[in-house]
Amino acid sequence: MQQGAQQALPVSRLPFDPPLPLSNPRRPPTLQMIAAQMQGVPRPQGGQGPPTEQQSAQLAESAQQLAESAQQLARQQQLARQQQQARQQQQAQQQAQQLAQQQAQQQAQQQAQHQAMKVCANCKGTLVQLNVCGRCQVTAYCGVACQHAHWPTHARECIPVAQKQ
Repeated sequence: MQQGAQQALPVSRLPFDPPLPLSNPRRPPTLQMIAAQMQGVPRPQGGQGPPTEQQSAQLAESAQQLAESAQQLARQQQLARQQQQARQQQQAQQQAQQLAQQQAQQQAQQQAQHQAMKVCANCKGTLVQLNVCGRCQVTAYCGVACQHAHWPTHARECIPVAQKQ
């Protein structure tokens, strides 16, 4: 053989990798369950040969129980997902209700402030029906004349309603 040539690595002749040991945690739980159930099944003499009828029946029964357990687990998981979705919907509804209540309280407070300010900002006169500034909707005036007269003072503190929100 030449010195520069590499030797070929031995290739496994098995068509598949050898199985993992039964205690390997990387195996799916269902295989671990089957392996645990099969450990109690008696083997024929010498550990070789086809399974007996009793073993076949026990394996079939174990497989049926495993299938039923898997179905029950799937139902429980689906129920848990539905309950989680219901909880999330309730939380979203509660948050929406809280937000709506907060907005309603803010509007009520603003209306109460408007009603409490029954004094004209310019002449300090009191009337039953006062007009409010169309821009900030806070400052009240007894008429257009007072509003125009008070504008140079009010312009510095007037914040439009759109900017407040």
